[in-house]
Amino acid sequence: MEQFEHELGFRPRPAARWLSPPELVRTGIKALAAQVFLGFMDNREMQSIFPQRAMDLAEFPPQEQGRWIDFIADLGDGFDATYTMAWALAQPELQVQAAQPGQPPVRLPKSQLLVMGGDEVYPAASERAYEDRLVRPYRAASLPGPAAALLALPGNHDWYDGLTAFERIFCQQAKIGGWQTLQSRGYFAARLTNLEANTVQKTWWLVALDSELGSYIDRPQLQYFEAEVTRHLKPGDAIILCASSPTWEATGTLPDGDPNANNALRYFENHYLLQCTDPATGESTPTGAQIRVRLSGDKHHYARYAQLHEQAGPEDPRREQLLTCGLGGAFLSGARHLSPELLLPPTGSREMVNPAERQRYALAETVFPTPTQERALHWQLANPFSAFFLPWRNPWFSTGLGVVHLACFMFLCTVFSGITGDSYPEALGSGDWVHAVGIVVFLFVVPLLIALLLWLARNARGLFQDGSEASGKSNPMVQPLLIVGLQLLLASAIFTGLIALPWQRNWSAGWITVLLAAVYATVLGAAVGTMVFALHLVFAPPGAVGRLKMTALAYEDGKGFLRMHLRDDGTLVIYPVIADTVVHDWDTGPSTQNQMRPVPADGLPPLRLLENPITVSINGFSTPGGVQ
Repeated sequence: MEQFEHELGFRPRPAARWLSPPELVRTGIKALAAQVFLGFMDNREMQSIFPQRAMDLAEFPPQEQGRWIDFIADLGDGFDATYTMAWALAQPELQVQAAQPGQPPVRLPKSQLLVMGGDEVYPAASERAYEDRLVRPYRAASLPGPAAALLALPGNHDWYDGLTAFERIFCQQAKIGGWQTLQSRGYFAARLTNLEANTVQKTWWLVALDSELGSYIDRPQLQYFEAEVTRHLKPGDAIILCASSPTWEATGTLPDGDPNANNALRYFENHYLLQCTDPATGESTPTGAQIRVRLSGDKHHYARYAQLHEQAGPEDPRREQLLTCGLGGAFLSGARHLSPELLLPPTGSREMVNPAERQRYALAETVFPTPTQERALHWQLANPFSAFFLPWRNPWFSTGLGVVHLACFMFLCTVFSGITGDSYPEALGSGDWVHAVGIVVFLFVVPLLIALLLWLARNARGLFQDGSEASGKSNPMVQPLLIVGLQLLLASAIFTGLIALPWQRNWSAGWITVLLAAVYATVLGAAVGTMVFALHLVFAPPGAVGRLKMTALAYEDGKGFLRMHLRDDGTLVIYPVIADTVVHDWDTGPSTQNQMRPVPADGLPPLRLLENPITVSINGFSTPGGVQ
């Protein structure tokens, strides 16, 4: 679609390739700058000058049998995936296949509120990136009719410019096609129920917290929630809490979770949602409200944890639900590293709590992608006949790796020439592979062996102990060092092989020999090095390197969102909707703004429910039901 940039009014962008060296450098510099400068200037504190009240969905016309709300996250990436989701969200009604075979399709009306849960643009925030990757695609997908409300929570990629572009797009009450922005800050609260029509006389709240690159929660933000939410909560109220990252997952991530990852979110819950502090006396009293659902994106998979309670059955609507759904447009990521059960707060957390207050949550049977789907996708990285073969999917990565191997070859040639006194052509024509082996052993192999011995010495106790202290733990540097070591061994083999070849020693042809050898080193390094890296990823265990498998795939299919139905009786029903494939074939057609707009050539792909609808009652359990 890029050839229609003039007719469309924007440039459809391809998905970000995170293994592309230029992309990594650009985004890395922005991320580093954001981390440095945000330590001195937090944009959230300046947002407090803009007035913002808790929004009330009751101001919008009533919908059929309650309210409908959409939640989508991690969305402004490649055009195909982003526009497919925007097209689905804009439809007046969706017919969705049921999760179980043989069941009738489910009819889902268009939502009145769209909540974007973070990372609205990739790879880094800028006004042009928002326009091309989010605003204009959503505007083009819109249909005539009353505008729905739009609330957006910033994620880490939105913060890479200090939130400047995010504020211009979402915090000035402007329209984005068929959606009307309402907020003036990066965080917000909204009443979702119309009390006059609500037979249970209780309020559902939506609370969205901006954690700004995983840092502390700023004081102006806490003051906002205290004034607009905490003081208005009543016993029996229910809360949907949106966070920019599912920190609950991080506490149990395999192989070694962070027991303190969820502390900041839990502090906010305990002090500003579940408790109300009297400003005069400093005493805290329970608000009587309950957090019924926690929503987040950031991780590009679907996973749900449900509360375990002694009084709960498998489908009990009183259970708390923790949902991660980051399927809005960015590449798919894995879910195999998730713990089958969470304990919050976990053992080892700095937060001191009564053991009875700890809650257990079980991972639901349905996750996306499934372990079987993940394994099938991973093998495609090392399959030259697959479109997802790592060099085909990430050509700039192979190019960069070839340049690295060229640099290694020239470095080794220089050392060889310095030791033997030969010129480059003479060194290549010498056939002296013995010296070559000695050089690579001294420069590469010996340091690698020393590093290995140091690591073994440092971790000897953990290698031989049989207790739980060592189980599941790993040194985060092992896999990166193994990657570097394999590439250095390959560079050594290429250098030794090229020295051993019977090259022409003639001076007139010598530098042609050097040029040919450099080309061979580059091509072999790129081809074989990429295959070695791909195989390493396929077999890598869970961890930072293991999670690069899905990054390397840059898988654009498998996109979805949550459509939630807030019924008049106070019950919340959550429908996890997914398209197994996104649209890749587009036509153009007229839009309502006298411009061309992309239209799916074969219609919207089939949508289905990932699992049966999740029912959440407005009332949870009256007792904590913590760990006994």
